[in-house]
Amino acid sequence: MYPLPVQPYPSRALNANETNLLRRFTNTLTAAALHDYDCFVKDCHGDVSEDTRHDWKFVKKQGGLAVYRDRDANARHNEDTITMAETNGRISSQEHQPPGQIESLLCIGTLPGTLDDIMCGIVCPTAQDTMLKSSCIGDNIVDCCVLASILSPTPEDPWRSLTLKWAVNAGPNTTRPLVRPRDFTYVEATGITTNIDGERVGYHIVHSVVVPDTQPIDKQRLVRGNVSLYHVYRQKSPNTVEEDKPMSEQKPDTNKAQQQQELFPSVFPNIRMLVFPFRFLGYWLGRKLWAEEPRAPQARTLLDDIVYGEGPRFRIPTKELYFTDMQDKKVIKYSLETGKRTLVYDDPEDMLSGLGWLPDGRLLISSMNKRQVLVHDEKTNTTELYADVKDVTQVRANDMVVSTSGRAYLGSFGFHHADIMSIASSAIVSIGPDGSVRVEATGLVFPNGVVITPDGKTLIVGETFEGRLTAYDIGEDGKLSNGRLWADVGSLVDGICLDADGCVWASIVQSGMYQTGGGLVRVKEGGEILDVIGFGANGIKNSVFACQLGTDSDGKHQLFFMEAATSYDDLIWKDGPEAARKNGLLRAIEVSIGPARVPGNDSYCGGYC
Repeated sequence: MYPLPVQPYPSRALNANETNLLRRFTNTLTAAALHDYDCFVKDCHGDVSEDTRHDWKFVKKQGGLAVYRDRDANARHNEDTITMAETNGRISSQEHQPPGQIESLLCIGTLPGTLDDIMCGIVCPTAQDTMLKSSCIGDNIVDCCVLASILSPTPEDPWRSLTLKWAVNAGPNTTRPLVRPRDFTYVEATGITTNIDGERVGYHIVHSVVVPDTQPIDKQRLVRGNVSLYHVYRQKSPNTVEEDKPMSEQKPDTNKAQQQQELFPSVFPNIRMLVFPFRFLGYWLGRKLWAEEPRAPQARTLLDDIVYGEGPRFRIPTKELYFTDMQDKKVIKYSLETGKRTLVYDDPEDMLSGLGWLPDGRLLISSMNKRQVLVHDEKTNTTELYADVKDVTQVRANDMVVSTSGRAYLGSFGFHHADIMSIASSAIVSIGPDGSVRVEATGLVFPNGVVITPDGKTLIVGETFEGRLTAYDIGEDGKLSNGRLWADVGSLVDGICLDADGCVWASIVQSGMYQTGGGLVRVKEGGEILDVIGFGANGIKNSVFACQLGTDSDGKHQLFFMEAATSYDDLIWKDGPEAARKNGLLRAIEVSIGPARVPGNDSYCGGYC
């Protein structure tokens, strides 16, 4: 696959404004790098000594280099704010959305050789040089091209270069089946200068910039990444070079970083579920090889024009299905009686996910990127903040269930789902009727769909990247305890609902890491799968992300579900808003067992209030 047979982006001739802008930009970065290095040498004597160890936490050591993390959880480092787009400029500095806390990493140590030896290995003014260096040092760069060359090495100044580049980092071989490759557009500067003491110092600056007409290549499923780092080298002794490599890593914006680390520790991916989902590959393959039964039920499309639907909830008295169009930032309801679609709430700023009703009839909505829960009153069409959960959630707030007492239980991503190797466990938090927030359960890997049994005593949650359903006892005070395996499903579990026999219908996105399309499975406690819908049959071709049971006015039980071609933000919007609205569907299929119910309580349906 890589390198690509043809350079994907043409080389470009920069105008004078752009050239001067890039020069000033990299000069500023270089000056900042050298200033930081001089301060480090002066204040810390070029080492993390016992006197300064309280400022830095050791991370790892390899060869003569050691990596440290800034211990100050509240330290905030401003991202570069130099705007590279002037009046007629066409290049801009890479923006990080949403902005967050930048955690400092420091790599220091020594390398054998002379400063000129080191710089000879660093300077790569051409794509061929970059690929050759990558093959030597193993930095996983698999493709590269030079977009523009501003300064090239000369015999008089062989180590000075300034280049605009595009490159692809595919990651280690062991993770390539699981992690999509990253590509970058960046400016790279190298050279040798002198420090305040007159010593020769080498530098290597890499910083992302936005370059027009260099969007990620769709066919390669690349994820556009950001990079910002610099290296400083100084001759320490005749055959030893000192390296100082401050780096930055973006973290969620929170003043409780220590608590975040405890709530969201890194975990190892479930390789068995991702790579060997034999049961679900069997479902898919069987539907490929054998014709579907003539009388097999077929899914019906109720609504299209949905970008990406989530969180379906059925209201028994009105026979209406509520759901969120996550990517379109809306809450919508669909009437089974009239087929009419009605806008309930339109958020101007944030994506929306989980839904649930308080005992007084007001609707709770999880606001994903803000990591908040909103409360919406349909009668007055007013919406306000109900609870802020930033300190106990990570990346995005997700699905939610509300108990009959009014306590809401909410999960969060825990990590960026497009990057499986960044996987971290997450938590379920609860919001009491008084708005108080507390952590209920930890160690869950991407908690997603969540239901409560009709007796109010058990909460069941789907862990997407563990492929399992986990259950907890609910105490009189709403606290969760006795976490246990409810069912090992064996593939990517998303939204769930509960039927009248106590079984769970689980939405399956696809078969592990394989893009087979999805479906729905009916699972009983212990893991036995009783019914299978989709995976190329029943008129279901794409992934299934959420489901809910309901009963129509004729007494027929319907399994509603949200089907979509993709859930990845960049793929949804890559062809514009009009194409994005063809991504998702609200669909239904008739089933024999209806939703779980509570006698005398029409607010509870299928595991949800």
